[in-house]
Amino acid sequence: MRRTERWFLAFTCAFIAAGSASLLLPLFAATALGGTVGQIGLMASVASLAGVPFSIIWGRLSDRLGRRKPFILLAFLGSGGALFLMSLSRGMTYLILLNALMNAFWVASAAVSTILAIEGVAREHWESRIGWFNRYTGAGWVSGLALGSVWSRLASGLPDGGLRALFYPLAALDLAAAVMVLRLIRERGGPVEARGFPGVAVVMGNMLIERFRYAPFHLYYLARPKRLLELFRGENRFGRKLTRYYRAVVLIFMGLSAFFVPLPIFFREALGMDNAVIYALWMVHSGTSTLVHRQAGRLAERLGNWRVQWLALAVRMAIFPLAALLALAPPALRIPAIVTFFLFTGTTWAMTNVTSISITAKLAPEEAQGQALGVYNALIGVGWILGSLIGGYVASWLGYLACFSVASAFVLLALISLRRLRLREGTELAPAERNGRSATIQPSSPRR
Repeated sequence: MRRTERWFLAFTCAFIAAGSASLLLPLFAATALGGTVGQIGLMASVASLAGVPFSIIWGRLSDRLGRRKPFILLAFLGSGGALFLMSLSRGMTYLILLNALMNAFWVASAAVSTILAIEGVAREHWESRIGWFNRYTGAGWVSGLALGSVWSRLASGLPDGGLRALFYPLAALDLAAAVMVLRLIRERGGPVEARGFPGVAVVMGNMLIERFRYAPFHLYYLARPKRLLELFRGENRFGRKLTRYYRAVVLIFMGLSAFFVPLPIFFREALGMDNAVIYALWMVHSGTSTLVHRQAGRLAERLGNWRVQWLALAVRMAIFPLAALLALAPPALRIPAIVTFFLFTGTTWAMTNVTSISITAKLAPEEAQGQALGVYNALIGVGWILGSLIGGYVASWLGYLACFSVASAFVLLALISLRRLRLREGTELAPAERNGRSATIQPSSPRR
């Protein structure tokens, strides 16, 4: 590792805590606090909602001050403090508010980390540098799931199955990450030099792993709320094709969040699985998406981004309701069935992530590609907020089969929207390399 990349390890450490906390929070809420699946959906929705304005606030402050390091310290120290306070939770309201506070702190690092990653790097190397950074954070996330599995197994005899005690090492990991930031990051200060960065996208995707909170993690462009309102009214510079694709994006992530947010509680309540097994199974999903990301990109080059995305979403639409049938399967077959299921979801996430970014780039006007990607990231958050809220309460009121069917219905609506977009607008299902523009967004200088 080069000296200029050693600070990546601080983010790896922080992402270990974040990855483990991603499942700890819903499992702790259900096990220790008696939270309903509806309340857990509300917790995910409120956290993502809190992250949206703060991601803009931190990003603009960083631009104005020309500093990145203080915001990363704020993120890691604030997240660690919130995790410590969560261990004292005695009710769902307290946990929901602390989770929102943690996300508000966390996005302080998301708004500046990508800028810091490319500081002092030649433009032609920006994408490989960010891709390398993403590998470190992805490895941290999967390692956090592994930590949760081992901890849950070893500490199962403690009160609440050891879940309350797990908050302490996770808070310590965030503190360690903050110390590493102090020691390893040497920023120059002054104005942000990478003003053209919002026009860059990483071909392998800005989210290697399908994480179960979106705020988002890496901001490529700070989308203004006014622009989102203009988008839904059809008043934008992106054109009809991209506007309609954005509507499909919201439906896609409503479906994904409506399914995945209640899923760990389904495993625990309906299938009777212990926490260690749930953590281990999630590693299959996250690890698969990481391993097949490059292969998904190559498949998109051969078959075309639209075909690959349509196939990935069609598979998810079909298998989401089938998850509810796991409760009817013999106990000996459940874990093999879930492993197979997560191999499918991990692979289809990689396909969806790679193609969505490329499609957004190709449908956007060349001079507004950075803004287009920023709006795409913001709409992920919109879909996640709505879907997690809807999915949680449908599961609570009508059961998991209804919840997973609603998730599938959202994805079906997205598929119909994508099909109509192709037929009405004449969007070709051409392979990526044959489409006039590269899958990589080239640097531009959009107005902020």
